[in-house]
Amino acid sequence: MMRKKQYLILLLTIFLLVSCNDNENWKTVEDEQVLELLIDFINDYHNSWTSSLEQQSFSMIEPYFIANSHVYHMQRRQHQQLIGERKREEVIDVAHEKIEQNDYQEYKLMITEEVEINEADHVTSEQRTRSYYVADSNRGYKITLIEREN
Repeated sequence: MMRKKQYLILLLTIFLLVSCNDNENWKTVEDEQVLELLIDFINDYHNSWTSSLEQQSFSMIEPYFIANSHVYHMQRRQHQQLIGERKREEVIDVAHEKIEQNDYQEYKLMITEEVEINEADHVTSEQRTRSYYVADSNRGYKITLIEREN
């Protein structure tokens, strides 16, 4: 009986902690200098992604992530898959739909990307909507999460 109570208390505590963390307060970034830096960062990332696929070197984009983070490993797998399939992606157009900041100096960039996919003897194009979560660290901006909308 005592174990059930302890288990229930533990579950309630976890539930409360999780629910308290969901209330992040996101506000639109209005500082033009910060907006420009974030847009430049994401554009540099896109260019580095294309170059890293051309040169088959993930190390070119490692500086954009926190080492050994979840997003780091997810992008590394994606990179390996594209190289294995001999695909090259290039972001040819970007629409910055919304850039927000929370109380912890983390940013969320909601972007629609026009991506050209070069595969063997044909080229296709697709539109993707992504949210890039970016933190400002002592080593500059780092991507902490990429949400794919489609």
